[in-house]
Amino acid sequence: MDGAEEYVFKANNPFMDDMHSFAKAKSLFRHGILSEAVYALEAEVSPTNNTCCCMYTSMTQAGLLPVDSTLLCSGA
Repeated sequence: MDGAEEYVFKANNPFMDDMHSFAKAKSLFRHGILSEAVYALEAEVSPTNNTCCCMYTSMTQAGLLPVDSTLLCSGA
């Protein structure tokens, strides 16, 4: 690698088998529960490699999105 660290997903993510993880991530995000929103987004990107959700996961963790941002990804 070029010095970048590999992203490590949460072990035993409670959202991993949730068919509505992206919808739950949006709701958690809007309510300011960012750590749980990230876990829900991780569950979404892990099996599907959804680029939009991956972007929100990264931006949320980096603190680049305000809590009241509207998520514009298509989907749930």
